[in-house]
Amino acid sequence: MNIVFLDIDGVLASWLKMDSSNRDADGHFFEPTAIDALNKITNHIDGKIVITSTWRRTRSLKIFQDFFKRRGVEAEVVGLTPELDNGRAEEVQKWIDDNAVEYFIIIDDNTRGIEEHFKEDMNVLRTNLYRCLDNFDYLYVENSYKLYRK
Repeated sequence: MNIVFLDIDGVLASWLKMDSSNRDADGHFFEPTAIDALNKITNHIDGKIVITSTWRRTRSLKIFQDFFKRRGVEAEVVGLTPELDNGRAEEVQKWIDDNAVEYFIIIDDNTRGIEEHFKEDMNVLRTNLYRCLDNFDYLYVENSYKLYRK
């Protein structure tokens, strides 16, 4: 199984647009270019999504599945990383260890601790928290996936 470990704020939702004038009916705003890039990424790697965002503390898997589908995300959301006391990298590692993960990419705007943990892999993508996920990020994933497949 190929997995995109996904943060939300700074990845799909720009920190520049978090005021109330930019929110949708549910009170959120996702950048259309970020949704497009995420769909390209998940389609390219035939991937599913696991949520790493702190949003997982107040929402269920079912809520995420519906929430993402309504916003045009094509990939299935299959899980949430566990909440551990030792950081996001360990939470991702635990999910990998407990599931049949063949390939993964971690997408986050704050990769402190994550990059160090996964330094041997090209599996960490840090987005610009204002611009969010975009086509250049998709190209990074496309290239790292090519290297993985060799």
